[in-house]
Amino acid sequence: MRIVRFASHWPAVAALAAAAMLATAHGFETFGHFPPCELCLRQRDIYWLILFSGAALSLASRLRPTVLRVACAIL
Repeated sequence: MRIVRFASHWPAVAALAAAAMLATAHGFETFGHFPPCELCLRQRDIYWLILFSGAALSLASRLRPTVLRVACAIL
């Protein structure tokens, strides 16, 4: 039962986790004055993709519950 409840929120959780990672990286650059390396910059593209797809799939799964399985598989 708990796994099903978590699975229904998985796209939103993935989007929030990606947003937290991007905010952390921005904080290290802004406040810590750490320059980003090439790998850090490439990883951000993936986090942006997860953020937007997670948010879109979260909204889509609320409108159509059958989208939830596809959303979980994509993320």
